[in-house]
Amino acid sequence: MTNKKKQSAVVVAATVMSITFVLSPVAAVYAADAETAIVQQTRSTEIRENALPVTLPQELSGNAGQVLQDIALPDGWSWTDGNTIISREKPEYPARTAVDDKTYDYSAVEGYNAEEHFVEKNIPVTVLVPETEESTALSAKEQVQAPQTDSISSNTGEIEINPTSTEARENAPLITLPQELSGNDGQALQDIALPDGWSWTDGNTIISKEKPEYPARIAVDDKTYDYSAVEGYNAEEHFVEKNIPVTVLVPETEESTALFAKEQVQAPQANSISSNTGKVEINSTDFPDEKFREYLLDKFNGDGENKIAIADVTLIDVKDRTDITDLKGIEKFADLKYLICSYTGIQALDVSKNSNLETLSCTDTEIQDLDVSKNSNLKRLYCSNTEIQALNVSKNTALTYLFCPRTKIQALDVSNCPDLEFLDTRYMNLAYLDWGTADLSTWSKTLSTIDLTVTGDTFDITKKFAGIDISKLTVISGGRLDGNNITDYKVGTPIQYTYACGNVNGSSDTLTVTLNLSKSVSKIEITSNPDMTYTGNPVKNPSVDSEGSTGDVNYTYEIWNGRIWDKYTGIPTNAGKYRVTAKLAEDDFYKGAEDTKEFTISQAANGWTEDLAMTDWTYGDKAVSPTAKAIFGDVIFTYSDSEKEAYTDVVPTDAGTWYVKAAVAGTDNYTALEATKEFTVSQATNGWTEDLVMTGWTYGDKAVSPTAKAIFGDVIFTYSDSEKGAYTDAVPTDAGTWYVKAAVTGTDNFTGVESTKEFTISQAANGWTEDLAITGWTYGEKAVSPTAKAIFGDVIFTYSDSEKEAYTDVVPTDAGTWYVKAAVAGTDNYTALEATKEFTVSQATNGWTEDLVMTGWTYGDKAVSPTAKAIFGDVIFTYSDSEKGAYTDAVPTDAGTWYVKAAVTGTDNFTGVESTKEFTISQATNGWTENLAITGWTYGEKAVSPTAKAIFGNVIFTYSDSEK
Repeated sequence: MTNKKKQSAVVVAATVMSITFVLSPVAAVYAADAETAIVQQTRSTEIRENALPVTLPQELSGNAGQVLQDIALPDGWSWTDGNTIISREKPEYPARTAVDDKTYDYSAVEGYNAEEHFVEKNIPVTVLVPETEESTALSAKEQVQAPQTDSISSNTGEIEINPTSTEARENAPLITLPQELSGNDGQALQDIALPDGWSWTDGNTIISKEKPEYPARIAVDDKTYDYSAVEGYNAEEHFVEKNIPVTVLVPETEESTALFAKEQVQAPQANSISSNTGKVEINSTDFPDEKFREYLLDKFNGDGENKIAIADVTLIDVKDRTDITDLKGIEKFADLKYLICSYTGIQALDVSKNSNLETLSCTDTEIQDLDVSKNSNLKRLYCSNTEIQALNVSKNTALTYLFCPRTKIQALDVSNCPDLEFLDTRYMNLAYLDWGTADLSTWSKTLSTIDLTVTGDTFDITKKFAGIDISKLTVISGGRLDGNNITDYKVGTPIQYTYACGNVNGSSDTLTVTLNLSKSVSKIEITSNPDMTYTGNPVKNPSVDSEGSTGDVNYTYEIWNGRIWDKYTGIPTNAGKYRVTAKLAEDDFYKGAEDTKEFTISQAANGWTEDLAMTDWTYGDKAVSPTAKAIFGDVIFTYSDSEKEAYTDVVPTDAGTWYVKAAVAGTDNYTALEATKEFTVSQATNGWTEDLVMTGWTYGDKAVSPTAKAIFGDVIFTYSDSEKGAYTDAVPTDAGTWYVKAAVTGTDNFTGVESTKEFTISQAANGWTEDLAITGWTYGEKAVSPTAKAIFGDVIFTYSDSEKEAYTDVVPTDAGTWYVKAAVAGTDNYTALEATKEFTVSQATNGWTEDLVMTGWTYGDKAVSPTAKAIFGDVIFTYSDSEKGAYTDAVPTDAGTWYVKAAVTGTDNFTGVESTKEFTISQATNGWTENLAITGWTYGEKAVSPTAKAIFGNVIFTYSDSEK
């Protein structure tokens, strides 16, 4: 994000510099940090910067048959489908690059995906085809056999077309797009030079900052090279069309011209007339941040000393320096005018000593407080994306720019800033905003949403939001304003109001605020101690103190199970660790509350009445059961192969030394008991009871399972395509010679055993189980799916408008004759299959779904729009003063009889349709809005002018010495 911001800033600075020729250092830095506010300052809606040009990866290559994921892309790019196999028939493949569409506007960029935030482009790849014996032989064959008579049948009735005799064309070479093009906003494309061979599709197109790409064409030699798979190829006119990125330079506005002109004059003067002629030592005491010290010495120390002249420091620009975390020491620089510290690691900022500060940018930092009360010369303040919760600019009367979006400020009063022109309060949940008498040029805003708790059926909004002016507040919905109080609301239903903030471009503007109401918090506290010793009787509910809700108090209990608290049904009696929760029920304006307290019921002691006893046995014999008895609880026996390791309830069967544990689980009523004892299970002898048996099968049949049995242990069957190769448990399915191995792994209980056997899977024949079938359909109807089934393999359906031309998986929609191909790729296991079938998509008959409707109107009234809808196509409305005359899209305004025509132009897919209708614009009745008035005058005085106004037309005054 930081890098992209930085890139954008450089573009903006370059744009301004290209027009103003030379900027002062201060002006250049300000342009780089203004986050395009100057360029886009006249827009009051939410502002996003124009998309940066997308530079495509260049000079990529790979071998035919290679997957795309093996071809490296530049950082930020990824293949749309990395598993795609590249081939010489296709020279371009889609890839994606993630974009920052929160900062930049990519809506006009071809291939932009708003939901997943990426741009997808086709990337040229040079496909290298390795020379094989077949290709060598083919090339030789084509050189010698091309003119042979195999291409013409000896049967004089027909000519046989031999595919090997058609003219071969080479794969299309890579097309390199023009790079680093730029032009001014409003310039025609034809004025932007392209490399030789390229031309703009429409050179009269005017470029604008809203559109970063424009189509251009390059002529191609499609007689020698095959461009059919290249996106944008036009076979009829022999060119390829591509969208070319163009950097659009935005000329400065009057405001920015004035701003930069002012900075050009004033920036250097501050140093030349400064009263601060001394120097300050750059030490770790006054400047504790090492990286900040390095910056100051690097920028301002020209004589090699560890000191810098105070008067030299009018601009500090540490933007993007995340390694700088403390700007302490800037108070030494009284002449500092421009402080740019955005995207740094600072968490606090003190500019109280920098009284000459004019521009402050501290965006995207972690500062929580900002005091600018001593900065009366401050003109521009940028503090977006910070933790600031309040901002007082009452002393900043010179402020003209204030950008504070995405802060935690909830109330903002800038009424003491009469020169304020630009204000950005997006993504701030403001309760109110007031800029007094200032007339803003731009206010970027979003809706405010505030969560608010209430304790009753009315609340004083001036106490909820100190400083809010009731006279500027209008409740729209969810409640009613009664004096300072909001009433008639319901918790859960938002209150929405508007707040009159001031004027933008001479017109008043308002802030829309939504208050999401919620209930206030109640409190409850358990005041007694429920601890007790186990008696067999339940505990008593504890006493409580509560405030807030008037609801009932209920008690629930939980028991600790050693890991988590479990719900306890009823009231605890047994010994253990418990907790009780007192729950205060909610009422209309208070939430419920609860308090939880732990308590203990003490436990009793336990012991053995019969000690643990256990005897040995031999592996395979029946296991001997241990014996033991306890005073309390049931004795559980568990086993382990190590005295100190984990025990389970699984009785051991394997030979070896074992341990048995007798245990009584501790409960809340009594303690646990445990004892262990060692015993032995002796080892037994193993062997085969049934030898390995295996028979082969035919591919596609059910696999035959091998059989073998051992005296002890499970027989594991594994398979390999080589007797001495690696074996796996995957049962083979492909045709060929295979080997099966039956094995029992030796253990401490018995010895291992192993045997192998060869078997064969025979190749199977393939064929159609259902022939290819498809029926045509009419344009506009749902496409009919073809059907076909093969004995083996998946059937792939592809389509073409020519039986012998290339087929694709795109289902046709246009009317015409089409061909479908059903194909199964052959394998070593079965043969390939292929079939084609012709079908037709018929032209649809068009018609009206809604007839043409048009009503007249009276001269001077708003024109009535005609309505009509067709089954297919867009309806175009035109007008004429004669039913058979020429029609245009100009809507008539004069009174009279007129005709409207609704028409849809026919295509190959559907027929055209047309309808006309007569309508009338009636003559309007005129009259006086102000009656004729005139007063006399004395001879020699200036004549008095009469006055009168009519509803329509200009009033002409004439005079006579006789009324008649």
